[in-house]
Amino acid sequence: MFFPEYDLAIAELVIYIILLFVIGYVLLRHGRPGWDAWGFLAVFCILRIVAAGYQLSDQQGISTTGAIINAIGVSGLLLGCSGVVLECANCNPSNNPKITRMVGLIFHIAVVAGIVLAAIGASDSATALSKGQPPPSDARAKQVGGYVLLLLATAFLTLYTFFQLIRLRTADAAYTDHSGHGGSGSAVVFAKRLLYFVVLALPFIIVRVLYGLVAAASQDRSLSLFYGDFVVHLVLITIVQLIAVLFLVAGGLSSIGMYQVAPSRPSRRQQQQQQEQEQEPMRYGHEDNGLEMGSYGSSPMLRQHKGERRPRDQVRADRREQRGARREEKRARRH
Repeated sequence: MFFPEYDLAIAELVIYIILLFVIGYVLLRHGRPGWDAWGFLAVFCILRIVAAGYQLSDQQGISTTGAIINAIGVSGLLLGCSGVVLECANCNPSNNPKITRMVGLIFHIAVVAGIVLAAIGASDSATALSKGQPPPSDARAKQVGGYVLLLLATAFLTLYTFFQLIRLRTADAAYTDHSGHGGSGSAVVFAKRLLYFVVLALPFIIVRVLYGLVAAASQDRSLSLFYGDFVVHLVLITIVQLIAVLFLVAGGLSSIGMYQVAPSRPSRRQQQQQQEQEQEPMRYGHEDNGLEMGSYGSSPMLRQHKGERRPRDQVRADRREQRGARREEKRARRH
């Protein structure tokens, strides 16, 4: 006789294996800028597959190891969602990459700290329950503290998503006023479309994190991560997470090609070369097609600009011309 958790684990195993291949395709098409986003979503799918595998091995109720892995897996969903938001932010021509990286780093630290606390508390609670003892108070406090951090991180992600969406809409409107087609405007349109799917996924992620917080703080056995009611786990864990992932994957598929039209940012070396070229006229004064009048009559003396190399024959010709100009000047002095 199999429990409903066993049938659910089989369904999750099939669904997330298919989603893993789809996310891999999206990751390849989005390229390096989307590694953080779709890479973390792939990790989330892998954790769900592993949890389903543990559940299949335990056919007498909810697997404790599977429940702990499910608690950890929500971090992959949060980090993947934040990666998608940051990926969209980088498509904005007025975006500051340094600030974006700093925001992503702070969010990652908060999520990792929260999930570590929640996982340690869940592990301690599972150990006590396996021995027939009530969960210790410090374990419950760790779980609650971890999920509070995750909830704060989710709230910040929600606000930051709407902030980036407003900026992208402003950039799209400004670009439309000056041009009616192509270029960075197309990249902004792709990014804005992807953020709309993130907005649709965020309420389900918030519900998942809120359930973890309530389950950790409540004494109700039906809400427990380990011995809770099957319907509660089905709705508040499995379904809400699956819907959130489906929205994100749909957004990723609809925005394929975003970086083929995104504005390319010059590298640091290219920026330095551009600054040197702009400062070149200030260093050498008036120039005409790279020629500068020398001090010997009207003979042109080619100056070698920084970063440029002249052919050896041209250098020799310039030297001969300079020697000829000196001889002419000496003859003029004698007469």
